[in-house]
Amino acid sequence: MKRVFLKPIAFILLIAAIVLAFSVAGCANRSDTEADTGGSLSPLAGKRVAYIMQMAPSDIFQMWSESAKQTAEVLGMEFQAFFCNGSDSNWQDTVSQCAAAGYDGLLLSHGGQNYSYTFLTDLLSQYPDLKIATFDTQFRDLSGETQKIPGVTQFFQQDSRFSELLLDYICNTLYPDKTAAGEPVNILKVWVGPNFLAPFDRREVGYAEYEEKGLINTVDYQILIDYISEDLGGVIGSDYADTQNRIIVE
Repeated sequence: MKRVFLKPIAFILLIAAIVLAFSVAGCANRSDTEADTGGSLSPLAGKRVAYIMQMAPSDIFQMWSESAKQTAEVLGMEFQAFFCNGSDSNWQDTVSQCAAAGYDGLLLSHGGQNYSYTFLTDLLSQYPDLKIATFDTQFRDLSGETQKIPGVTQFFQQDSRFSELLLDYICNTLYPDKTAAGEPVNILKVWVGPNFLAPFDRREVGYAEYEEKGLINTVDYQILIDYISEDLGGVIGSDYADTQNRIIVE
């Protein structure tokens, strides 16, 4: 089955967001020595950046991490990656430890939507100079309302589009005759249920559109709680089951 992955450019963009934040501060505080050298000394040199991923170190996330590391090193920055193996508490502890250790910038990936807003807001109140960019990390307050954190840059992938591309491939490439005849393709859907992770809920939006149009028929679905995957580099427990909304065609 065809898989669609977000390219490593996402993490280069995360680095860019951190770079922009540092550059603004750096330009405002350039020393006379830097001015005398014609600006050859980067204001980013020596800055420490950490990439903290809530998931396990799968191949794709290792690739993203390496891209971020290479970009940071070219800019003279120190880079360290941390993988939290699907643990929300480990993710929060690691973020807190890096902030306390004096990291200048954090690239945060896949933080939980139920705690990230409150947690990061409190963190920035303690470390107001810390620069943060996030990927696939939704901010919701205690009332469930979507929020923004001033100074924090958020990036998201087009999760709904992922489902649409996959289902288009299933309907028009794997089963073109059934689709042309107006017959729905039967689907056995495997997922972790609603309100588990924001990216999965966004993929469900794309899936629901195909159901409403009568292009697919969900004959049954299975909700996974514990999921073992070599692709994810280990066992993902009940607090994170990265099924990627795998869809099996009957």
